Amino acid sequence: MFSAKLQPPRLQAHLIDRRRALGPIVPDPPSVTFVQAPAGWGKTTMVAQWCESLGHTAVAWVSFDKGDDEPIAFWQYVTAAIDAAYPGSLRRTIAALSERSPTFGSSELNTLVGELSDLEQPLVVDIDDLHHIEDTECIDMLRVALARLTGRIRFVLISRGKPPPGISRLTARGGAHATTSDLGFSERETSALLQEVGAVPSAELTALIQDHTDGWPIAVYLAAIHIARGGETRGLASMGLLEAFLKDEILGGLPEGDREFLLRSSVVDVLDASLAEALTGDPDAGTVLVRLDESSLLVAPIGSSGGTYRLHHVLRTLLRKELAHDPHLLERQHRLATLWYLGHGDAPRAIDHSFGAGDQQWTASLLSEHWYELVMSGRVESVWQWIERLGEDSLVDHPFVVLAAAWTASFRGDGRAARRLASLSKSLVDDSPPPDGTASYASARALMLAALGIDGVTASVHHAETALQLEPEMSPRHVTALGLAGTAALAEGNDEKGRRLLEQAIETSSRPDAILTYCMGQLALADVRRSDWDGAERWSSDGVELISTLGLGHLISSGAALSSSAMVAAHQGRSGSAKALLNRLGPLLARATDAVPYDACQLHAAAAETYLALGSSSAASAHADIASTYLKALGDGGVLEQQLRELDHRLDAPSAPTVPLKDALSERELEVLRLLVTDLSIRDIGDRLYVSRNTVKSHIGRLYRKLNVSSRSAAVARAHSEGVIGDSTD
Repeated sequence: MFSAKLQPPRLQAHLIDRRRALGPIVPDPPSVTFVQAPAGWGKTTMVAQWCESLGHTAVAWVSFDKGDDEPIAFWQYVTAAIDAAYPGSLRRTIAALSERSPTFGSSELNTLVGELSDLEQPLVVDIDDLHHIEDTECIDMLRVALARLTGRIRFVLISRGKPPPGISRLTARGGAHATTSDLGFSERETSALLQEVGAVPSAELTALIQDHTDGWPIAVYLAAIHIARGGETRGLASMGLLEAFLKDEILGGLPEGDREFLLRSSVVDVLDASLAEALTGDPDAGTVLVRLDESSLLVAPIGSSGGTYRLHHVLRTLLRKELAHDPHLLERQHRLATLWYLGHGDAPRAIDHSFGAGDQQWTASLLSEHWYELVMSGRVESVWQWIERLGEDSLVDHPFVVLAAAWTASFRGDGRAARRLASLSKSLVDDSPPPDGTASYASARALMLAALGIDGVTASVHHAETALQLEPEMSPRHVTALGLAGTAALAEGNDEKGRRLLEQAIETSSRPDAILTYCMGQLALADVRRSDWDGAERWSSDGVELISTLGLGHLISSGAALSSSAMVAAHQGRSGSAKALLNRLGPLLARATDAVPYDACQLHAAAAETYLALGSSSAASAHADIASTYLKALGDGGVLEQQLRELDHRLDAPSAPTVPLKDALSERELEVLRLLVTDLSIRDIGDRLYVSRNTVKSHIGRLYRKLNVSSRSAAVARAHSEGVIGDSTD
């Protein structure tokens, strides 16, 4: 079904050349063309005909449905379509979207625009059914891409609705906008169609059809087919009349078996032989689809390879209205669709159809089972929409969905919802077998409460210890419980216990994942707090490497490793590396809200420390202020309270008078200072000077005090400004 979305419709027989409707864009199309009309106006067919006439120009085609309305799904399809047209052209973008937990933000958009700008040959990108995309982030990024991609890259956007404001401005500034006034059949086209289907195209008949249909292409076509079969004309100028015409004259003329086949298949948007058989029980469903394709416009093929079909929008709407009159049959068909999609690994469509099956418990079970994998794959908004669709009042009947909702709210950065749902979870019990791999509802709830940290550090310690007691060692969530318990212990100030639990989590982890990188990052931050820079470098480097390998850079759980690595780089004088890591941390800081107040406070505090070490006191103050805000929301901040007090004190301390370095430092201190600019570790510097590691530390401590700095990078920057050393390098 994925590949079917990347195929233009196969052009059928009896089609009149409609390219003249796109007159403004043929033969030299602008960068952006918007084709807007309701169902039945031949938008897709017309654009497909135009694309077929382009000769050697590559065409990327993608069709959307309502399940694609979020950035990850949207851009995965768009990039896949472009890659199908120009294989290998979007290697870096597709690599980012193919990660285990993909993200698509400004960085990935810049990569996409850059790779498309490098194309040496022209490309047309057709985006069909854009009306299904309402997510503001999707639209905003599409607008940016359209504005920046000019010249050889041309976009054709097909929609039933008006262009969004940003895109409408682009079409108004040199683009093209085709509407129903451009797409209607002319009398010449109506006459040609009558002749094509075997009717006698007299001027009187042509004028009559034009008058009754107002040139509406689907109505013109159905009227022509009807007349060719010996029927009389009817007024088809409104959707209501068209539906009546379809029902009485077109569907009414089909064999009962074909009519029932279409009715039962109408619950889905895209069909192949396997799905059609599941919905109708007909082992010859594939043959029926081919026959319906060849004999009418009721079933339209997708792509040139065949095998996948759509029912026409107007027909599908009519059949669904009819199906709604038989609630039992409607629920049965949705249940069959749910089972088929589950069997084919398509959880999103399975959950969609489970709502129509009328079994709320089944829907809740599917959500509880699949929410995590879907959120990790970037479908956060889809999961949230399903939860809202279940309804707030019904959540109390589905405790595991409440937990999924609290987690999802935290991923959305919705602190108010996360707190409300976390509070609700405390009043619920559920003795049913957990669908999410945890030992029990009580354990799953404790894990969620410990991870979100919204009740403060002391409460997080209790929740994490509860989960650790409830999750057996063989449980897939035991490592998570160890990691959260270790983090909570560190936050409380119990370093020995925290380190032991975190190291145990790392040692017992059976696979690399987000919790593993989180544990490494927490150990690194703990080492930073006790000035063990070698340990911090080891843990943070391992964590960052794993984050890059697994593609976890967009998860807040990756922030600890990234921020500690930035702090280490700043301390070592590698300002370029520190700034690069801060840039990677930026999107996480934006997503870290009061939904996860401890993590948000910790990450902003680490960013403040890093900026201060780099000599940027204004940026440090800004992040320190944000960290303080989250500390207030947290209430009980554990070691973060003391860390922020010390940070504020350093930010408020007056700068010491400037002292010429050559007068202030001893010869040995100058030697140490010149070596600090290199990548040498403290141990390596000691080996170079033939002194112990502790002696080097003593020299560095005196250097910092004399220079009124607190990090290696600040000392190097000061020495560089005084001309004692050359440019710092990484």
